[in-house]
Amino acid sequence: MTSLAKSLRAAVLAVFFAFLLASVAFAAGVPQYIYFGSGSDIVKVDYAKARTDAMNGNKTLYNGVVQHVGNAMETGADVVVETDDQKVLDYQKGFSAGKRFADIVNDPAYRTGKPEAGRELRVENGRAVIVDIRPSAGPQITIGSSLTGAPGSTVQVPVGLTSTGEVAGVQFDVLFDKSLLAFQGVSAGELVEGQDWLVSGSALDGAARVIIANLAGSTIAGGTGTLAVITFRVADAAPAGAQSELALRGAVLSDADGGELTGVSLVSGRFTAQ
Repeated sequence: MTSLAKSLRAAVLAVFFAFLLASVAFAAGVPQYIYFGSGSDIVKVDYAKARTDAMNGNKTLYNGVVQHVGNAMETGADVVVETDDQKVLDYQKGFSAGKRFADIVNDPAYRTGKPEAGRELRVENGRAVIVDIRPSAGPQITIGSSLTGAPGSTVQVPVGLTSTGEVAGVQFDVLFDKSLLAFQGVSAGELVEGQDWLVSGSALDGAARVIIANLAGSTIAGGTGTLAVITFRVADAAPAGAQSELALRGAVLSDADGGELTGVSLVSGRFTAQ
């Protein structure tokens, strides 16, 4: 490849990553995870974390994404993007066709199956490295990393749960900037739909508390899905670009016997006013 071709390719890749980093403005689904080919391996990286860390001044994981995913893009290896609303997209196919992320996110022609990743890109000892995926120590609750809304509008915030089927009850708080957002209510996600599930929400000072329980003593099905959807109203005077962390705190998860589950991890999100 000539130096000119390399420069052009690098410029195109720079646009690709800059677009993903800026894709928080799109409500149709923003990148959550990227799966990419590396040799004979499929590697998974938490792109939402890389982006959030970069916004907070730590670019270690993000630079690793640029390096490793950029190499996969250049060599024609698999590159698949999973969005925060569970769309799975063949980005290598879209990239090869000259498409932007916004062009393919709602196009069924670019939907694909979720790859089975055996390794992950993560930060260890201050460096972004590819390592074997570690078994999850426990359930994980997540909030979409990039949510937007116009002043005066309502915003629905999905709260996800990943578990192996051991969770029967959940309580957690979501802290937010009350000058930008006002809690409106909470509804059940698909994981806890049905008459036996009790899903309630209450407003605290700058926080929302969500409680989920099963009246029949059943547990939530294992896997990944939406646990609850929290609705906020955006302040009428919210300035464009103003941000509020959607910070998960105080999570208590229990099993069918009422015992508290350990090893619970929380992944907070962020809201940006349009």
